[in-house]
Amino acid sequence: MSKQYQNLLAGKLYKTDEKIQSMKEKGRYLSRLFNETTEKENTKRKKLIKQLFGSTGENYTVKPPFYCSHGSHIYVGDNFFCNFNCIF
Repeated sequence: MSKQYQNLLAGKLYKTDEKIQSMKEKGRYLSRLFNETTEKENTKRKKLIKQLFGSTGENYTVKPPFYCSHGSHIYVGDNFFCNFNCIF
C-alpha cells in the first residue's frame, strides 16, 4: 500500500498516484452510468451501486443524480436512502 493511499485512508493530504487515479476513474465512470439510468432500470441501478460502493446492506435506495470521487470506500447498512443530488 502506497504512502499516498495510506494518507487518503487516514483523511490526510495526498498526491494522486496510479492506484488512486484508477479508483477515481472507476468511481466517476460508474457514477456516470448510474446517473444515465431511468426509473424503469432499478435492477441496473442496484447492480451499479453494488459495483461502486464498498458494501451495501439490504433495502438500499440511491436516487440519481449521485456523485462521488472514489466510491469504493462507501459502506452503507440496511434501509439506506440517499436522495437526489447527493455528493459523497
